[in-house]
Amino acid sequence: MNTIKTEHGYEHLSWFELLLGVWPFLFAGPVMAVLPYLPGQAAQLFSFYSPLWLATVCLSLFIGIFVGWRKDFPRWVYPYLVILFFAIVIPLLSWLGPRGLSRFNPWISTAILLVAILGLGAAALFVLSRSPRTKKINYDVRDDWTRLSFGILVILAFGTGIYGGDHLPPFSPAVWLPSVVVVLGAAAYLLSRSQLMRSIVLIGTLGISFLVKAVLPNDQPWAIWPVLLLVSLIFSPVLVGLIPRPHLPQANKK
Repeated sequence: MNTIKTEHGYEHLSWFELLLGVWPFLFAGPVMAVLPYLPGQAAQLFSFYSPLWLATVCLSLFIGIFVGWRKDFPRWVYPYLVILFFAIVIPLLSWLGPRGLSRFNPWISTAILLVAILGLGAAALFVLSRSPRTKKINYDVRDDWTRLSFGILVILAFGTGIYGGDHLPPFSPAVWLPSVVVVLGAAAYLLSRSQLMRSIVLIGTLGISFLVKAVLPNDQPWAIWPVLLLVSLIFSPVLVGLIPRPHLPQANKK
């Protein structure tokens, strides 16, 4: 819970870095939302399990993490790190969910799954802190927990962008607007100059996207427990970051 004492909370972004920071949200959100409405041939090329979709995700992930590593892990790289984290742990969570948790009440299952994700995330941060090449990630998270909430926010883009119903609704703002809100929130977060402003942006993005999803007419109402899981995951780091904490001396992050 201690934090590193720093003097600068704002990272200057080039247009290229801003694009890299927004790209995971754009691809997981509006692109996925619009895809089912494209002509059949185009939709099949980028279907969820198609080689082109997987190649695009893998190439984007490689470029984002490589450039982020070369630039010493700035704030915009965290969605890429979270995507990589879930790509590694999803097989475990997929086994735990239907087999180990199906006998519990959905609320209890959600709580167990949330604890498992947060525990694995803490373990991942510990492993990264052991390597000289990646320990800056641990220092940065202790200094600014909104980085983790920003990284996890990409899950919300995916959740608002993908459609899982049996019949496609008419193409309307109810389809594309919630994921666009998340993209705009990601851009606002990257351009924010203070930790308080970044916290407000994250909380506002989450609230507005859910509000739009609930108010606009659609035939895909969200189940209660996935909403709770998303809110808990995205809120937990930023709320921890708002708790007053003692400062540690400035440390060498290299």
